[in-house]
Amino acid sequence: MRLGRVRRGEQLLLIALVLLLVALTVRWFDVLVPSAGSGDDVRVGAGSGWSTVGHPWIELLVLTALSWAAVLVQALRTGAGRPTYGAMVTIVLAVPLTALTALLILLRALVFRPDGLDLDGSATYIVGTEDAVFGDTALAAGGWLGLVAVLLGLVGVWLALADDRTRAAESVAQPAPPVSPIPEPRPEPPVTA
Repeated sequence: MRLGRVRRGEQLLLIALVLLLVALTVRWFDVLVPSAGSGDDVRVGAGSGWSTVGHPWIELLVLTALSWAAVLVQALRTGAGRPTYGAMVTIVLAVPLTALTALLILLRALVFRPDGLDLDGSATYIVGTEDAVFGDTALAAGGWLGLVAVLLGLVGVWLALADDRTRAAESVAQPAPPVSPIPEPRPEPPVTA
């Protein structure tokens, strides 16, 4: 295992993986609840990303994070004299999975946000009253961090796919060993009668 073999794409993947894991532990969505007195909306926090992203999306995020981890592990296992097909297969599989995840998470975060009643399974109330409302949702810090992580991961797998390690010290063409001259053939043995 050589850390010098980790390329810029894999470095971005490592950063994206850490950001995604952090993003899933904080709030992705806030419920905007109208206040009874001022008329301004109050942001009411919902659960972490694990509970509010939703089921088809959370599984896709976890699967994408696992594919990024596989790319990183395979990148660390390659080296001089070792086959690179495992690393290439994981990158080739991670690219379309990450692209699909990026598209669907963008849609979930910006277009198909969960409704106020869907976030934690209970009704949301107007601040200062006991009236239940179906509040709008807004993207919280965890959601923005998750979007950045998925987009950074997409750039990372794309760069990892494009780089073929030609600049690594182990990839530089080694000169052929010197060829020793072929010795003269031995003379014919004398003929004895």
